[in-house]
Amino acid sequence: MKTIPIKNHQIISRLDLIAQDMYKMPHKWKHHPLPKTDVATLRNYIDNPNISGHPEVSNSIDYSGRAVTRDFRDRTSALLGAIKNLTNCSHWYWDSMIFQPPATGWTGWHNGGDKPHKFISFIHNSGTGFTNFIHNGKRIKIEDRHIPTHTKDWTCLIGELNGVDSWKSDRNMGDTPRLVLTLGVKGKYLNAFNEVETFIKNV
Repeated sequence: MKTIPIKNHQIISRLDLIAQDMYKMPHKWKHHPLPKTDVATLRNYIDNPNISGHPEVSNSIDYSGRAVTRDFRDRTSALLGAIKNLTNCSHWYWDSMIFQPPATGWTGWHNGGDKPHKFISFIHNSGTGFTNFIHNGKRIKIEDRHIPTHTKDWTCLIGELNGVDSWKSDRNMGDTPRLVLTLGVKGKYLNAFNEVETFIKNV
């Protein structure tokens, strides 16, 4: 997993509108269950053959596949459609569209389960938060970025969850909500994935 700069202003404009829609939704959430994104929890998962590799239930809300409002439905569909057209690849999908509550919002450790994929995550957070990634026993921790002149409060992470030994978790530690919008595509569509990365990184 790594961070890439978002230099394409079309992407920022589309993401800003989606974020506005998500923040306006009537979210209902609690502080419990409390975050479990520590390495000790991951070790227990790895040693447990019954763990599916999917995120466990948390206090975050996933809006993927939910047409909560017309604007949200239309704008998320439009961005997904643009990515498909750009890459001439119809296999992209919204893997998750997460709303994380302030301070205790989180998504638990997951590795792709029965649906390994490459991912592009757009994270919006005006406060503090971070994403954990472990592959082959090596841990990467990336904190949410704030670059007012370019990406505003957006962070873009790319990587792959192979369903085996790559694991990801993340959480919100700030006083404001945090959004994590993740596009997924199967690893065999590497050219399409690379094309989107290039598009995001260039003006």
